[in-house]
Amino acid sequence: VIMLQVGRLGELHMAATTLALGLNILVFVPMIGLGIGVGVLVGQHLTSGRVDLARRTVTCALGVTTIYSVSFAALLGLAPDFMISFYAWGTPPERFEQMLPLLKPLLAIIAVYCVLDGWQVVFVGAIKGAGDTWFVLLATICVSSAAVIVGLTIQAAYGASLMLWWYVIAGWVSSMGAVFATRYVRGAWTTKRVIESES
Repeated sequence: VIMLQVGRLGELHMAATTLALGLNILVFVPMIGLGIGVGVLVGQHLTSGRVDLARRTVTCALGVTTIYSVSFAALLGLAPDFMISFYAWGTPPERFEQMLPLLKPLLAIIAVYCVLDGWQVVFVGAIKGAGDTWFVLLATICVSSAAVIVGLTIQAAYGASLMLWWYVIAGWVSSMGAVFATRYVRGAWTTKRVIESES
């Protein structure tokens, strides 16, 4: 829905968004792998009755994702032209120059939320690995729907803009992180099991 709204703003807006999300994937995809690994280990530890090891796994994963995502955010903040240069190959220079004023603010937003995004992936991995999958599904649907509704409401009141929808994306990611972090801290996941151990 968000990409459809951005696409209506024009070709350059869509191109800047696509390029920014392409850079975002560089940090997000490795975190997905980490989240899957966390889910597997958390499930194994809980099946063995070792909640302490499950928590330790999550803590270590949060450390890894923080180091990785902060490094990526620093590169986006300190050397945005270097990060963008990989995508400039094969693109007509005049078109790329037109896109730069739209693109750089988007990279700043990614630099801010990518750390929260990494944490969110780790918490989701832990909760899913424990078997709390219904919560993940329902929370994702509710938070995502709320983000889109807020964006559409603001757009109807004040008009469409690229930054509006990127603030919605940042708010959505932050809200997801807050919801899953809260679920993790409350500890309901520690009582769930994907596979019961043999007596």
